[in-house]
Amino acid sequence: TPAGYVYSTIASQNTAIKAEFDYEKTKAANSNGSLDENSLAGLTFTVKGDDTEYVYSSKTGIVAYNVNVPVAGFYNILLDYIPYSTTEEMGASNASITEESGGAAIERIFYIDGELPYDDLSNISFLRSWTDGGNKFIDATGNEIKPKQIEKPRRLQQYAKDSVGYVTEPYLVYFTAGDHTIEIESVKENMGIANVFLTSKENYISYSEYTAEHNKKKKMSGGISYKIQGEGGQSQ
Repeated sequence: TPAGYVYSTIASQNTAIKAEFDYEKTKAANSNGSLDENSLAGLTFTVKGDDTEYVYSSKTGIVAYNVNVPVAGFYNILLDYIPYSTTEEMGASNASITEESGGAAIERIFYIDGELPYDDLSNISFLRSWTDGGNKFIDATGNEIKPKQIEKPRRLQQYAKDSVGYVTEPYLVYFTAGDHTIEIESVKENMGIANVFLTSKENYISYSEYTAEHNKKKKMSGGISYKIQGEGGQSQ
């Protein structure tokens, strides 16, 4: 597996391989007769307070990206995206986007060079972002009741992976060296895509390496101990 292609939110430290959006391939993919030629996929927009240009991945259709892979091998696919609620709520700049979110998980299919590498890439779920819709309240018996949750879209990063959790690591996809096309087809819900990246497989240290590393660190000591409970801690 090629090494050194690591994603970071800090631009100067981001060495992941970036794919480039291809509008013409996107339009062609949505005009092949089997998809909705009126799909809004491929429109671009910005949101209030963020000058990032997002590619709109609508509830139907495909968005296409080109990527040049310098070294053949297995890579992870990472999406840098924002869940889409409504144009008004997000302060989105493109009034042509009229679709509204249904609040469900975002689902996509990934094709490489027009082919599905394996079945697991036919149902990739991406998370939405939620926040409290008001203040918590306390019932008659003193229990805290959480408020209603409302969607608050924000920029997120997520690998193409098993959303159920049977496979904990992101899926690996083999790429030969050279130019490739990544097509992302909508199954459910809408989103904006800022970037598509290929990254090296994440490496995890063994448990023995982890404990050895932490045994080297200075251990805290003192006369105060804490009893940790479900709703807070008490010093003793």
